Amino acid sequence: MRVALYARVSTSEQAIAGESILDQRQALERWARDHGHDVAGVYLDEGYSAHKSFKSRPQLQQLLHDVEAGKIDLIVFTKFDRWTRRAADYYKLQDILDAHHVPWTAILEDYETVTASGRFKVGIMLSVNQHEAERTSERIRFTFAEKRRRGEIISGNMPKGYKLENSKPVKDPEAEEAISAFWRSYLAGNGLKASLLAADACGLHMAVSTGSFILRNARAYSGAIQGVSCDPYITPEQAELVLATRKTRKPPSGNVYLFSGLAVCAECGGSMGAHRNTWTHKDGTEEHSVFYNCARRYRSNKRECSNSANIMEHEIESRLLAVLSDRIEEEATRLEAEISERKRQAKTDDSAKLRAKLERRKHRAWEAYLDESIELDTYKKEVEQIDAALAAIQTPEPIDEDAPRRLRSAMPEGWRGLYADLSPKRKHDFWLGVLNRIEISPDRTIRVVLKGTGPDDAFFTRHQQPDGYWIEVIKSKE
Repeated sequence: MRVALYARVSTSEQAIAGESILDQRQALERWARDHGHDVAGVYLDEGYSAHKSFKSRPQLQQLLHDVEAGKIDLIVFTKFDRWTRRAADYYKLQDILDAHHVPWTAILEDYETVTASGRFKVGIMLSVNQHEAERTSERIRFTFAEKRRRGEIISGNMPKGYKLENSKPVKDPEAEEAISAFWRSYLAGNGLKASLLAADACGLHMAVSTGSFILRNARAYSGAIQGVSCDPYITPEQAELVLATRKTRKPPSGNVYLFSGLAVCAECGGSMGAHRNTWTHKDGTEEHSVFYNCARRYRSNKRECSNSANIMEHEIESRLLAVLSDRIEEEATRLEAEISERKRQAKTDDSAKLRAKLERRKHRAWEAYLDESIELDTYKKEVEQIDAALAAIQTPEPIDEDAPRRLRSAMPEGWRGLYADLSPKRKHDFWLGVLNRIEISPDRTIRVVLKGTGPDDAFFTRHQQPDGYWIEVIKSKE
């Protein structure tokens, strides 16, 4: 069968539970190989929570597209929660799969839709989960209602300038003077940035985004937070005036930026924001350009970063298109040569034979102890001697024979021709699936980290472009 391998992990799961993309992928590839299936595609959604809509996962969307195109006979993932944790999403996904007669199976759990009994079991499991979720929701609503009745705060997140004491909001002594100065300045008509500077002069530095958040939540500073009375910074009338005179937030522009969420500053590690310039020619036609720069340099009331580089989106794209495939192939070839050399050296390495001999000796000692031919103390001494001898032997690093293939699979064959026909949104999804991040230095060096290519350190050296700039591609350390 033509099977699609799907893996997903959110950032918190990877950090806490070790649910790494690499572990899932290796388990799925081993399962497909053991069952004699052909791998039609590998779809990896890294950093995407299953609590959010499945439509936000780019690789899952590509998988569904391939299902509709008739390229897949079976979908496999390690556990059901890698697929979805939302009952509503499950049924929407299942409608698509059923329409194209594509079942799925979780290789580490007893859940699948290949058989009638499997589909029945999944239906029962979802019903139980839905019932438990509804009961949990009822308990939460009851708890919140009791807290409101007692005049207590439900959430522990307090507006800047307040803190919780005995479940009641009170002014924070450490921030009270600065927040008061902020409000005095703003109500005097000095504007947001001047008000932030007033707070800064009192020892509280806040970004523009924090100041905007305070103004949008002015009612929380007028004597009541979540319906619980507190000492105000401003009057209710002043709060309504602030909200009435604030500029309404512009609706989303609908513009798509190819490297949004990927471009980061090499100096401070902050996000490189995308900006769009549009101008109109005399004939009425419009033209636009997109560029990226450090948000901490240009979007805060203090220049918190020294990186003043502004780099055009088409520059980043053209450099990636020019060298990425060639550099990946060069490195894959180099890795193949290195693996061959290490294999040759391993055949002439006497340490491997000695290590195997000691392991056999250790096993014989264990069998002798089980047969009661030797006492426990004698067995322990023998094992200690063997372990000391093994430790003295230099263990060679394991040979990762699959590294060249994984590296080449980072960019699918013929990807340049396919890329040219993609819409801007699809191009953005493509780069999200291929790259971990793009680091931009003050000297406009572009440092690209590939996604899911292994745990090794950087391997590509800087590569000079015809325009005189540099691009550096490295392997992800995930």
